[in-house]
Amino acid sequence: MRFVFIQVSGGIIDQIRMFDEPDPAVEALAQVARKSDLEKTDAVLWTAEGMLANVKNFLDDNDQFVDARETVKKRAVAMQPSIYVIANPIHPLGFTVTSYDAPIGFDNPAEAVSELGQLRKDFGGHLQLYRVEPVVGPLVTMEKLDQFNSDCGAEDFDHDQVRDYLY
Repeated sequence: MRFVFIQVSGGIIDQIRMFDEPDPAVEALAQVARKSDLEKTDAVLWTAEGMLANVKNFLDDNDQFVDARETVKKRAVAMQPSIYVIANPIHPLGFTVTSYDAPIGFDNPAEAVSELGQLRKDFGGHLQLYRVEPVVGPLVTMEKLDQFNSDCGAEDFDHDQVRDYLY
């Protein structure tokens, strides 16, 4: 889920939908701007980075519909570049990125799906396609990290190297 569409009617959340791709998410927002009573209805499209667009992006100064789908889609793509990897989630050594060469990521979804098809043909349908997203913000407390490192026998761990992921 990369896009969250929220529609409010009469001040109450009427609909929440999740989308993986920008096209249907932006289209849902455009439909609200085109067909709804905007005195009573509002909608917004969010990404992990914040608000992408709302109904007002599709209205001119006279509150008439303006087709801004391409502009919003371009902003969505710029905000969230995708990297795809093919991985084996059931490998005996754990989750393993897979490719014919070295582990590799794809920025072209067609290329990623094509490679996945070839790898599944040769190695099995258990291989899956994943979208890699950067982790932004804290994941773990310093205490839990220290406990994990202690349990694993890691000594002299430098917290400064991962401060962005600690809270």
